[in-house]
Formats: sequence, structure tokens, C-alpha cells
Amino acid sequence: SIVVLCTDGTLWSVAADSRLGYRLELDSVAKTAAAAPAASDDGGVVVATASELVRVAADGTVTARTPLPERPVGGIILDGREVIVTVANGEIFSWQPPGSARRLGTFGGPLDGGAVLAGPRALVGVVDRDVLASFDRVTGTVTVIASGPAGLHQLEGPPTLGPADELLVTTLGGELLGFDAHGAEARRAALDPLATPLDSDAGAS
Repeated sequence: SIVVLCTDGTLWSVAADSRLGYRLELDSVAKTAAAAPAASDDGGVVVATASELVRVAADGTVTARTPLPERPVGGIILDGREVIVTVANGEIFSWQPPGSARRLGTFGGPLDGGAVLAGPRALVGVVDRDVLASFDRVTGTVTVIASGPAGLHQLEGPPTLGPADELLVTTLGGELLGFDAHGAEARRAALDPLATPLDSDAGAS
């Protein structure tokens, strides 16, 4: 089935034959959807509102929920039983239902579009639109992968993981940048031939 979260906080399930399944009103202070839902292997789904995470079973029953201190951004990440979510100020939270969400650490600045899981321990995101950074979920340390010219806010998040674990990110100047596992620039392609980048080295260290 397909699950659709509407902006009024209503969660719908739609069967393969287009019949409507359950309809669930999320009882949240702020109902506006804040991050993309994530489906689990058992047919359930984890949904983020502006103020909490909600675990919904395949039959539409709410099985767990936990509050968040900030508005989540980007997509929800499922890693086994662990739910990972980033919030607007750059903090990262881990949740294993039915417990409470716990803070893993912070990227150190506002995130653009959330983060991507780039290995067993690493989350990668664009911070302040200036820095592509990796967060270690075990140690809580942040490593800069690449950075653009200070103050130009060239990078756009979220990044994505490409072939051979290449990290891909776009720039406001219309370029696609790729970085290998060591942080070296492996790709630079102009997506918009009419765009004029602010700096020919924007988005790479």
C-alpha cells in the first residue's frame, strides 16, 4: 500500500487497487508535515510532524510517538530498528520505539534539506550552505568533507550517495559535485550551461 501524509496532518493509506485504507488524524500541536515519511519492512511507517515522530502500524494503529525539540528537516532515516532524524538547527536524534528520542549530537549549524546515511556510522549533510560535513554517530565528531568560499552559501542540500559511494551535491551556480570516500573531488559537471557560478572553485575545498 501507499501512505500519503497531507499538510493538514491526515495520514491516508491507499491499496494497490487504489482503494482507500485507513485514515488517521495525527494528534499534534503542529500538524504540518515537516519531513518525508519512511516505510518499515513490516508494512508500518514512521511519520514526522513539526513537533514529534509517530510510528504507525500497517493497520493504521499508532504504536509509539516521541516529541522533538525542533522542527525536523529532510527525510526520516531507518537503520534497522533505529529511526534517525535531523532538525533545522543541525541536531541529530535517534529513536528506537517505544522509547524516547535521544540526541546524538549536532552538525554545528543549520542543515539544508537534512542528511543522508553514508555508511554504518556516517551521516552527511550541507551545513549553512557552505560546508559538506560528515557526522560520526558513534563518536559525535564532525568532519568537513568540502567547503565553498566563506559567506557565498553555494552548496545545496541534501546530498545523495551515488555509485561507488560517491557523495553528490549541487551548487547554486548549477553544478553537480562529486566527492570520493577520502573527500577528494571526483566529479564536477555543469547542469545548467546558462548559469554563471559566483566562483570557479565554488563548492569544493
